Amino acid sequence: MAAFSERRNGLVDATKRTPRSVLAVILNYNGRQWLEKSLPSIMASDYPAVTVCVVDNASSDGSVAWIHAHYPDVLVLENAINRGSPGFNTGMEFGLRHGFDFILKLDNDVEAPTDCIQQMVNFMREHPDVGVLAPLIYYWEPRDTLWFCGGVVDRGRFKCNHPPTVAEFRAAPMRERFITGCASLVRRQVFETIGGCDPCLFLYYDDTDFSIRAADAGFGLEVCEAAHLYHMVSASSGGENKLNATKVYYEIRSSLLFWRKHAGWWRFHRDYCSRHLGKWVNNLPLQWNDPKARPCAKAGIDALWYVISCRKTPCDHPAAPEWFARLMIRRPWLVAELMALRLSTMTKMAAGL
Repeated sequence: MAAFSERRNGLVDATKRTPRSVLAVILNYNGRQWLEKSLPSIMASDYPAVTVCVVDNASSDGSVAWIHAHYPDVLVLENAINRGSPGFNTGMEFGLRHGFDFILKLDNDVEAPTDCIQQMVNFMREHPDVGVLAPLIYYWEPRDTLWFCGGVVDRGRFKCNHPPTVAEFRAAPMRERFITGCASLVRRQVFETIGGCDPCLFLYYDDTDFSIRAADAGFGLEVCEAAHLYHMVSASSGGENKLNATKVYYEIRSSLLFWRKHAGWWRFHRDYCSRHLGKWVNNLPLQWNDPKARPCAKAGIDALWYVISCRKTPCDHPAAPEWFARLMIRRPWLVAELMALRLSTMTKMAAGL
């Protein structure tokens, strides 16, 4: 586990088994500008048995010093390196060691009304079968627009969707549901049973993977309609609909790792790679020839290389070797056919038939 330091001021005495004690864990990486907006609302919660904790992923923007100066009662755990989304595991491990009943996972760009945590704990108390719970999550602006009321994994089409209504979310079987990592209240028993976030999923798909594992272990996944929260969607990655090289890299890398894990080896190659990877690689030559799109194209090539070269270093971002990049630009179909295990077709193409 990465080294971290602990700041204990303001720690609720969960070691004495405070009923329904909550550790609110906010994961942060160079997000001081968002913490300045979100942390005041979390600290203003009217729930009496909550400890607020920030897990910092080796920020360089003064986040930790700012927290110490303005919120000395906030517990700060510092990871020695940027561990991505699995950096949350540092807070999870702390919560388990100190006996908290629930751990509330939060992004650093959310605002919670004062009753949000109380409403979620009430729901958990009334539904003991539920292990992972989300509030209704609205956009920061406009505040009347719903962003998340439950997620559904479409295994047939290899997609993860946000249905428009809670009713549609609840119509999905438990193993096809997921709860966003933006805001989720989790019973300690879930972490004790399945562990924390998969360290291989550095960014994106970590919450969907966690949800599937929780459902497989018999825990319910639900949405509390009485609890509301506001989210600056994709603030740290430049915006919800804006692409950049970092976002492209981790979306492609994590999607490949996620579906290989949950679809099974054969179906991942024959179905996922033929449908999704094939479409993406066919656009690579055009992207590469566009100076504005080239950084994203290179990021995608690097992501694919990470997966097919069987790397085991989630915190690293190795560049693909030049020979592989040239192959992806000049003969992208060759890699797609190989990944999809269509060896006979690949042989015919190579022979010019």
